Amino acid sequence: LEVADEAVGWSLVEWEFESSPQDDWHGVAFYQDPGSTDHHDSVLPATLEAGPGAVVTSNPWYNDDGYAVTDTSSTSLDEDDYIGWTVEPAEGEVIDLRHLRMGLFAASGSYDAELWVSQDGFDSYETVDLTPSPPLDAEGIGSGNGTEVIGDLGGVSFLSDLAGAVEFRLYFW
Repeated sequence: LEVADEAVGWSLVEWEFESSPQDDWHGVAFYQDPGSTDHHDSVLPATLEAGPGAVVTSNPWYNDDGYAVTDTSSTSLDEDDYIGWTVEPAEGEVIDLRHLRMGLFAASGSYDAELWVSQDGFDSYETVDLTPSPPLDAEGIGSGNGTEVIGDLGGVSFLSDLAGAVEFRLYFW
């Protein structure tokens, strides 16, 4: 997951999940660190958090280099089923958020995803356009594949000249 300022080409905050350190990865309980692995000096480090309906779990399968959550099996958007994170400029900094890039994966079937961003704790929010547009096809366990998804943040006016924190929530079902 990467949040970037496209105009300058900076990656502002990102998570890069590593494969299990075990030689025999299959069946090994392996939890990913939810803290950002890198951030630009103009933003604070960030942490992924699961919503109350999503359960963070180990991922002992082929795609163990991802942040795994379960229990998100509703048939429509459930406001408890998300992964969230906050992007906050460092003191005295002003940033522009232009796009984000993430890899999504599900075990089977197709799934929907929707990305919200808010500057007021989700009393109000904007929905971010995602490409490709959901529903997304799951690649299946063992494929080693996911779907690269790009979020266009340029259409969200409050993400330009940003001097305060904004929160993202990625919903999936």
